[in-house]
Amino acid sequence: MITTVSTSGGAQVAVFALPTRTMYSGLRVSWLSYLGAAEQRRAAELPTPVGAVSYLSTQALMRSMAACRLGVASSAAHTIEVDRTCTLCNSTKPHGKPRIAGMNFNMSQVSSLAVGGFCPDDAQVLGVDLEPRRDRLFPGFARVALSLREREIYEATTGEARNLLGVALWTAKEAVLKATGHGLSVSPAAVRVFFSDSLTDQLAEAFEASHELADEEVTAASVCSARAVFTVPSRDNSDTTEERSFYITWTALTLHPEKQPAHNSPQSTNPAHGSDVAAEQFLLATATEGVPNSVHVHPVATPVELRNNLAPLTFSQLPAMRMGADPVTA
Repeated sequence: MITTVSTSGGAQVAVFALPTRTMYSGLRVSWLSYLGAAEQRRAAELPTPVGAVSYLSTQALMRSMAACRLGVASSAAHTIEVDRTCTLCNSTKPHGKPRIAGMNFNMSQVSSLAVGGFCPDDAQVLGVDLEPRRDRLFPGFARVALSLREREIYEATTGEARNLLGVALWTAKEAVLKATGHGLSVSPAAVRVFFSDSLTDQLAEAFEASHELADEEVTAASVCSARAVFTVPSRDNSDTTEERSFYITWTALTLHPEKQPAHNSPQSTNPAHGSDVAAEQFLLATATEGVPNSVHVHPVATPVELRNNLAPLTFSQLPAMRMGADPVTA
């Protein structure tokens, strides 16, 4: 299923979603062909199998996107240089936003799902963040992450609506900070999100819609959009600040249980998993500095599916069905 949020703005954004359990199936061979020995060694050094599979899924998705964009064969994809130097500090450690020459992208992952955002417009600043739908966020979330206005609204909200609002705000802030490359080197409260009063209702409806659409392994439903403003120290003068405006699009994703779990997959090896295993739900936030023409979410199971969906973005604009709401202004 492809879900689309369309506006009258500029470039298209595509987000590809890969279930990490794919690495337990025969399809893993096609994905792992994009990786080199260094990444496979890194995965082997990670402390948990879940972490290793999540890492491999994310790296394979990233390199397959890059190979398609740059016209590189899968067998040579491991040679594509990924620049992880930080452009915001003088550190030589590779901790910055990953960059690949000739490709505008951003990645995010949780244990069950890896996503990669792509925009054919290299000038578009892009960030994505994926988080599970959860009962509660980390202790002190409101104090650490929210602006005064956001905190007042959050603390006045109760029950499931508060949980949904918290995840929406957190993913939006993370997506913006990943887009700029700041990450959590600055306070998330520096990103202020301006959203409509109906946001939590729209979130709940989108999660319900994505859960009911069980025709594919991963289903998605559009939520809405909002505006975020990031107050950041000026690049020219550290004593002054500047504001950068971002367009936020949220999408609800549901990862449905495997109908026939692959051998050694988490669902097949965990005694707690059976025919009644619950679907997993996630909230995806996409941040762009400028209004995109559309945001497409493409679930993919193979590199061929990814290539079929990504290649047309390089050459033409795909038709989009108008959904969602216009951004809320401050």
